[in-house]
Amino acid sequence: MFSKIKVFINSHRRLIILWLGVVVVAIIFAVLAALFIYNTTPHYTYKPINACDILSDADAGKYISGQYVNNTTTPEVTGNTATSKCSYTDLQKDATKTTVLALAIQSAINEKGTKQLKSDFESTKAASTDIESISGVGDEAFFTKTSGQLHVLSDRSWLIVSYGYGQSPQDNNITKSVEIAKLAIANIPHK
Repeated sequence: MFSKIKVFINSHRRLIILWLGVVVVAIIFAVLAALFIYNTTPHYTYKPINACDILSDADAGKYISGQYVNNTTTPEVTGNTATSKCSYTDLQKDATKTTVLALAIQSAINEKGTKQLKSDFESTKAASTDIESISGVGDEAFFTKTSGQLHVLSDRSWLIVSYGYGQSPQDNNITKSVEIAKLAIANIPHK
């Protein structure tokens, strides 16, 4: 029996070598394709957060009176983080009395994103000249007086909350912004 196999191999040596080469090349291409797909696809350890999922219409209704419009964006992944925005604006005829509630959230999709968020948060804080440190919300928070924005770093997320009259962000309400941030953080799905 072994002699028949040996004769077959000897008589078909070139064809066997050719097919083995084809199989090896196909395996190499498959491995390279898999590596390319793996390296070019974001690896989601954490699900991106949609801002309007953590600040619902019902939540906004506590701060915006009467009729209002809701604008939202789905999370957009860039690198190791995802960004989503949600805003509510009441329908006042007098634009100077229009109340705006806006929430932007940048959430980490993996551990690299968590480190990036913390670094970016600290850089933004260091670059801001008109800040007030805020305690009791998130891991760290500060309010920028010029832009009227509350920046909150909480676990794997960076929230930016604005609440006040749309015409003058310098007059935005810090106390209400903190309340809104706490409400949003409580609604963030953890893990």
